[in-house]
Amino acid sequence: MPNEHINLPDINPPVIPTAQIAPPPMPVQGGQGAHGQPSPEQVANLQEIGESYRRIRKTGAVASFSGITTLVIAIASASFTAFDPGVMSVLATMILGAVGTVELVGRRKLLRADENATRLLAVNQLAFLTAITLYCIVQMATFSSSSIAAQLPPELGPLDASTQQMIRQMWNGFYILLIVLSFIFQGGLALYYYRQQKHVARFRAAQDWEKQLLMRIAP
Repeated sequence: MPNEHINLPDINPPVIPTAQIAPPPMPVQGGQGAHGQPSPEQVANLQEIGESYRRIRKTGAVASFSGITTLVIAIASASFTAFDPGVMSVLATMILGAVGTVELVGRRKLLRADENATRLLAVNQLAFLTAITLYCIVQMATFSSSSIAAQLPPELGPLDASTQQMIRQMWNGFYILLIVLSFIFQGGLALYYYRQQKHVARFRAAQDWEKQLLMRIAP
């Protein structure tokens, strides 16, 4: 009958599979972005460390140029000192050699991110500035017009007072100019070294893998 319930033997109702629902994504750990990529914060931090590493290398190049130049001047000074071994000449040569050597030692420490490297380089330049200033003061204080006159040809005759005064002014003017230039160059270089300390500290605080990566990809 159409209104009767018909039971069919050995026929089970079809099994309808339920839809598989994907589990929610796990929270990102360690500050990484999706799919294990670095987060924007990590990228920005790596860029800052890279900038510090570039500044360290640039400062190392400056220290290398300064050290080599100073040693070349020391060698030239030693050549002149061999013919005129005066006390001031020998002392100047020794100071130049010491400053150049310390400059190269500081460069090597700087490239190893030694925390004392920039301080060593800055103090070295300040010591050089002090030595130059003292040398100039001694040269001005010990100036003798008679010693200058003794080196002139005898046919020129004795120097009058106005000529001696002019020579003294030129002598003092030269060493005053040398002091001013030393304050500009040595003092400025010392300040430059001191300001790089923050870059050394930032690079030292970086993780080892960050340092290795930057040193590997640096040009």
